[in-house]
Amino acid sequence: MINFEMYGPMLQDMIKDSNLIGAYEALTCLHTYVKFALDIKATTFATHNFLLENVQTNKPNFRDIALKIILTML
Repeated sequence: MINFEMYGPMLQDMIKDSNLIGAYEALTCLHTYVKFALDIKATTFATHNFLLENVQTNKPNFRDIALKIILTML
């Protein structure tokens, strides 16, 4: 059994990376995290503000992955 709870705080820091490639990979990782760790979505609610306000939505791939993450969290 994987202990997903230890990765929540790390993912919050990873998605704020100033390197766009690293940030995109972190968003992809966050999407997988919320998809498979259904019972601990509350851990990732701290990322909502960042996803809605600071993700590079002018880039289609960032907009798409952020939308997938938010829809999965709902």
